[in-house]
Amino acid sequence: MLDLPPDFLLVADMECVHRRKGKLTNTHGHLYIFNKCVAFYSKEIKPPIILHYDKVKGITKSGKIADRIKGKIKIVVEDGSSYGFKRLKNRDHTHDQIVGLLNNFGSLSKMSITSSVISPSAI
Repeated sequence: MLDLPPDFLLVADMECVHRRKGKLTNTHGHLYIFNKCVAFYSKEIKPPIILHYDKVKGITKSGKIADRIKGKIKIVVEDGSSYGFKRLKNRDHTHDQIVGLLNNFGSLSKMSITSSVISPSAI
């Protein structure tokens, strides 16, 4: 399915939605967090999206945090492309996992990490 080398170890996986840039539709699929990359797989997108940590330039979490509204994570890579993932079961934990793996991989010093969150009381 993802065709990754055996030294890519799965850390976590979850259902989420990816909105492709320039498309008006959301794509449902799975976000896989590995020790060396993040991958998104959906039957609707071929090939799967694989974002290697050494190519990541930034990670952002944004959106409203409330029971009914979940925020998103956006990952930006070297060529300026960005990938947004939303409807994550636990956006903050997922963001922290990826940031921790980026730090372990040595990519953290060259990137931008931001957070833009609207609290439930502001809604």
